[in-house]
Formats: sequence, C-alpha cells, structure tokens
Amino acid sequence: MGSLPTFYFILRTNAKEGICKIVFSNHCFSFNFQLYKKPTSALKVKDITEEKLEKVRKLNELAAERGQSLAQMSIVWVLRDRVTSALIGASKVEQIVENVKALEHMEFTAEELDRIEEILK
Repeated sequence: MGSLPTFYFILRTNAKEGICKIVFSNHCFSFNFQLYKKPTSALKVKDITEEKLEKVRKLNELAAERGQSLAQMSIVWVLRDRVTSALIGASKVEQIVENVKALEHMEFTAEELDRIEEILK
C-alpha cells in the first residue's frame, strides 16, 4: 500500500497537469473492520494495530457526525480532488446501494478536512 505523502504528490501533480484519474477506493481496512471486526483476506492480523484501530474509531465518529458510514465518507474523500471515478470493489448489491448513498453528502467543510488530516498523521 502506498503512503499518504505519495498519494498527495500524485494528486497535486495530476491537478497541475490537468490529468483526471480513476482510483480504487481503498477503504478495505475500515470497511472490512466495520463488517467483520476481524481479519479478512484483504485485512491481515499484522495490519490491525491499536494505532490504526484508534484512527478508524476517530474517522468513524466523524463519519457518523456527517450522517455517513465510514465507507461512504471514504468514497467522498477519494473523490474530492479531481478524481474521475472511484472503483469501489463491491461484491454484493447491498454494498453498492450503501456506497451510492455517499452521493447524498459529497462536500467536506474545511474543519472536517483538517480533522481527517490530523487523524491520518
């Protein structure tokens, strides 16, 4: 998995060059943890640290304040900066229906973005 600074560099470079992008919405850690509360094929035991769990909890709290699930907020976050499309990797109709609800609240306030950045440090 790439680092957040690398992701930001790619976003800035693409914006500067006018390049649109299609991304895989990699919210598998948060989404799988929400669903299963245990490791899955995409989520290994070694990936579950107390630090990451605390970040997931804080992001989940923010998502709830926004009236969204963490998966929905993750999709909005991925789409916020000149992204053409996000491949969400849903395997069930219910997941697609849930993810499409992200469209109901597509904007972040400056405060929300600051909170997300602080959580992800």
